[in-house]
Amino acid sequence: MKKELLSYKPVGILVHGCHLEATGWNKILFNDKDGRLGRVPIAIEEAIDKQARLIFWGTGASEKNGVKESEYTFNRALGSKLDSLASNVNKTPEDLDDYLRRVSYIDKKTQKQYVDLYVIMNRSSSHRL
Repeated sequence: MKKELLSYKPVGILVHGCHLEATGWNKILFNDKDGRLGRVPIAIEEAIDKQARLIFWGTGASEKNGVKESEYTFNRALGSKLDSLASNVNKTPEDLDDYLRRVSYIDKKTQKQYVDLYVIMNRSSSHRL
């Protein structure tokens, strides 16, 4: 584990993936027009609140142009969604970007939830959670 991560608390957060072709993908992962938060902002809010040492981005079985759903979701969080995600947790986009890059593990292999759990347990152990 990276020494810099020891300053965070031994907490891990899972961002459960969603098939990239699912109806309402943006609403499920980010938010809806009524302001209800999706999986990503809730996970980031919890990670910031708990000072989590690990955010595990689950991959699932879908991909777009060769990019797994975990990577795609993470890239959207650091791209077009970064400003609103940062505002939601009272951070600058730069600070949130830095934090997410430090603590995130982007799974690119598993395709089943039970395998996700196995990989999460291994990552948690290596992050001393």
